[in-house]
This record gives sequence, structure tokens and C-alpha cells, in this order.
Amino acid sequence: MGSSPLHERDRLAALAQTRLLDTGPEAELDAVVALAAHLLATPMASMTLVDDHRQWFKAKIGLTHAQDPRSESLCAVAVDRNEPLVVPDARLDPRFAHIPAVRRGAFVSYAGVPISGRDGLPLGTLCVLDVVPRAFDPAWLEVLRSLAQLLGDQLDLRRLDGQRGIDSGTARHDTQELSRAVARDQLRVHYQPIVDLRSGRVDAVEALVRWQHPTRGLLTPDAFLPLAEAAGLVHIVDRWVLRTAVTSVARWRRLSPSLRDLRVAVNISVGPFLDEVWAHEVQDVLTATGLPPAALTVEVTERSLSSTSPESLAALEVLIRSGCHVAIDDLGTGTSSLALLADIPATELKIDRSFVQSMATDPRRAALVRAMACLGSELGLDVVAEGVEDRRTAEMVTEVGCTHGQGYLWSAPRDVSGLLTLLLP
Repeated sequence: MGSSPLHERDRLAALAQTRLLDTGPEAELDAVVALAAHLLATPMASMTLVDDHRQWFKAKIGLTHAQDPRSESLCAVAVDRNEPLVVPDARLDPRFAHIPAVRRGAFVSYAGVPISGRDGLPLGTLCVLDVVPRAFDPAWLEVLRSLAQLLGDQLDLRRLDGQRGIDSGTARHDTQELSRAVARDQLRVHYQPIVDLRSGRVDAVEALVRWQHPTRGLLTPDAFLPLAEAAGLVHIVDRWVLRTAVTSVARWRRLSPSLRDLRVAVNISVGPFLDEVWAHEVQDVLTATGLPPAALTVEVTERSLSSTSPESLAALEVLIRSGCHVAIDDLGTGTSSLALLADIPATELKIDRSFVQSMATDPRRAALVRAMACLGSELGLDVVAEGVEDRRTAEMVTEVGCTHGQGYLWSAPRDVSGLLTLLLP
């Protein structure tokens, strides 16, 4: 089963961004591969990167050569399928029995798990091999998956380096700077109004993080959140933004009668920290600040839903039961099925700006916005159109059933002073 040409082109481009091919050993990658061999008790293991013509071993245990043709690669099969591959005895498998390494007894059994970044593109595998037949238990595959995720996080960092044209030493320096940004009061929250399309009134604001970097100026999320996610720091940023935004909006509601019903939306990254403990932390913040739960919306992107764990879903359900809102953000940009969307505990859909901004000139995009708005209505959800930049688009999203709008027609994201100037009479 081969990759589609589009998938393969994107995959090879992502692999090139890592700038890892034909580079020397790296202790942190070698350690993960050695741990895989130790835990699964195999004499061989590797972190294998698969390009257009070969498999190349970036880190390896028990292997003496550097690469094999792609046509002789079991790892390439796992990458093409983007799923784990287990071969208890390659000598008996017609797909692999002809491979020279199998015929000469270099290995007999194989288990490999794709190494993917946050975009899901498989760049290679973490695999283990043995010289005797092995039926790898599902529990061992879970171990491999966990270790492969560690390697995937490393690949995300390397890809970020490649996209920005910096080396890994610079990335590590940036990570250290970001980890200190909260303590040094360098993060900022800007707010963008969300407008009720029926009344024209600002109903809520979305909290958007910025980093006031000491030498590079004010950085938008695209410049540092991928680094935060890859380095495991995004939950620290998320918690800071949540506490800051909730505290601010609670204070504004008390200070001015015109803002007493203002709500706030906060973006949350789906990951291992999104669990019921986190949900209770949110409730504690609301209690401490006096903001009613109904005034908080937690936004999670559609792209993240396919990897949402039962623990994350349970956390979102806890928030909804307490009175908070949950929004599915960037609707239309992910690969979630409608069945999954129906199962996600949500009270709001946000249609991605890439669909909204071209409605007036692209009938197909307009039809998709109409369909997503209809879906939200049928599910009993509020529907927010993002990226509304002119009156005609505002009229169109209202006509197709969107309940709220957000975009530069009303305001760009503003700092606290600018927002209060806009909102206060």
C-alpha cells in the first residue's frame, strides 16, 4: 500500500525540514533507541528515516550498516500505511521473504511504529528486530508508540529549526528563553472582539497570547507556540493565559455596567495535561476571580480532535457540566469525521477564516460555510464565523445561519488599553 503523491510530497518536504539525513549520532536520539531495545529485549533497534529511495538509520543498536534501498524496507511499509507494522516471522511472509537481509538471517522478526510530528506526517519509524520469531504483545507496541512520540517531538523541533533557518543550538536557546518568559513577565494577552450578528453587540473577546521578546519585539503565536508545543511548554503558556484573561474579564465586568455580561474565550492545546485535574484547576480560577462559568469558553482546534484522549473528553465534559462553554475552533481545517464531531462535548463551532474570507468570490466555499453553519444549528450550537473583514461577508455569514462573527471588520486583536477604549462608552 503506497502513499498518495500529495501525501508523499508533503512528507518528503517535512523530512527535509528536519535536516537530519546523513548527519552524525546524537545522544538524545540514541538513548531512546537503546531504551526501546532494552524494554523489548531485542538485539537490534533503530530510528529509521525513510526518504524517496532508501531507509537510513539515524540512531541504531545492533545494526552495522547505515541504510537499505527503500524496496527492501519494512519501515517504508509502516510509513506508507502510517500505522504500526508487526512481522512475527519475515521468512514466512510473502511480502518480505525475498529481502536479502531476511534471506541471510540478519533478522527474522520486526515491529515498527511510525514517527510522526504534530501534523501526523510519518517521517520514519522506531523499530525493533530480532533474529528469532517473535509475536510482539500489544503492550509492547504501546511502549514503542510512547517512545516514538518522544522522537516525533524531537522531529517537530528540528522541523521548526529548518523552517526558521536556525540550528538546533539556537532552538534550545529559544526554548530556554520561552521557559523563562512567564517568570520574567514577558507574555502578553491581546483580545479580539466576538460580535453577536443579530444585535451587533460585542458579546465576548478571544484571548490571544503574545510574547514581548527582549530583543525580537512583540511575537505572535505562530512565532513561538509550535516551539512551546514541541518542547512540552505549551501547557504552561495555556495556564498563564487562562488565569490572566479570566482575572482581567472578571475585573472589567465589575468595573463597568456595560461590560457586566462580557464573556472570554481561551485557547487550550489538547494533550496529556488536559485532564480532569486541569478541569478542576479551571474551576478554581473561576471561583477565585468570581467569573461565572458561563462567561468562559474553552477553544480546542478541530485538528486536535482526532488525537483527543478519553481523559481530555472527560475534562471537557466536567467543564460543560459546571456551566462553561467549549468551542471547536478552526472548523473545516482538520480531518475529523462528522461522527467524531457529534461525540465531542461542545457548545460552539468556529468556522475557519480560510472559508469565510473567500465566500463572496468562491461559491463552493460559501456552500461549505452554509453546510457547517447548518451542522452547528442542527446540533444546537452557536456558530462563529472567523475572519470577517467586510460588511458583505458579515451579511453572508448572517444569512447562512452564523450567530457570531469575529474579524478585522470590527477590530484587530488589541491590548488591554485599546480594547477598553473600544468597549467602554
